[in-house]
Amino acid sequence: MGSTDVSDSRIGMDNPELYKQVSQPQAQDFRWVFENFGNHLHFRPYDRVLDIGCGPGDLTKDVIFPRMAPFSELIGIDLSGKMIDFAERNSKLPGIGFIQQDANKIGELQRYYPSGETLKDLGKMVRKDGTLFLLFVESCTIFDIYLEFSRSDKYGKHMKASEIRITS
Repeated sequence: MGSTDVSDSRIGMDNPELYKQVSQPQAQDFRWVFENFGNHLHFRPYDRVLDIGCGPGDLTKDVIFPRMAPFSELIGIDLSGKMIDFAERNSKLPGIGFIQQDANKIGELQRYYPSGETLKDLGKMVRKDGTLFLLFVESCTIFDIYLEFSRSDKYGKHMKASEIRITS
């Protein structure tokens, strides 16, 4: 489903493998939240769940999907076409899919979820007896700082390239 990619200057946002490597602290936090609060999410058959900002889809597949009830639908959404392509290749399971979509234009998802117009209206997309679970995992500032230094003439030449190569 992923098509044209949107360039993003943040670290790894256009590189799923790199993103998975540098976002381990956020992934660990995400897993911790689901382990400790996931029992409050009561997925039922035929539920539809959106994972907005799913990235490479590994947490969508490995953390959220196993908690889903039979006949449920889980859709991962990400701005990056490369992330969506990666997620589709690595998450071929019935009941899970991925869409390249800007979360700021979530109203365009009406063809999949008929209610809701903007990110601010996410609550409208939730069934009357449903649950809206929001988890914001922030980026890691040290990687943004590293990226800025690596681009500078003064420091960039001194920064050792390793298997993790930072590009934008």
